[in-house]
Amino acid sequence: SCSSVCFRAFSFSINVGVVKLEKVHTLSGRIYRILAFLRYVAGERTIETEQESADFLTLRYGARTTVFEKPEAKIRQNATLVGRFAEIEEIELRKPANEEPPVNWTISVRLSGQRCIEIGQVTDETDASIIAARVAAFTGREVMVRT
Repeated sequence: SCSSVCFRAFSFSINVGVVKLEKVHTLSGRIYRILAFLRYVAGERTIETEQESADFLTLRYGARTTVFEKPEAKIRQNATLVGRFAEIEEIELRKPANEEPPVNWTISVRLSGQRCIEIGQVTDETDASIIAARVAAFTGREVMVRT
């Protein structure tokens, strides 16, 4: 189950006599951040995809933003360089062994030298695997599932 609300751009036309007015409406990034903040305040924390393109993958978990930059092969959290693609050993998807439902699946990037960058947590197993697969495909690494 997808806990995030998906919005799409929509357009409509208004014909007034000979004049045709066309308007295209989209939700701005500010509204998106406000909705994410309201979900956070309500206690619903999940990983949100803020941007996904050929060059950038930006994921937000609460106040934490993780950016994967393909052109420079860098990983940043809250604008701080935390790793490089060459250091990535695997994308880890972890389910705590003794946690009662709802289970929080943790998605992390394991780097060389026993370093770990936590991206965030989600309660839905399908959402967790999709996010981990997206990071793995973007970075060219494999997903390892641990329980």
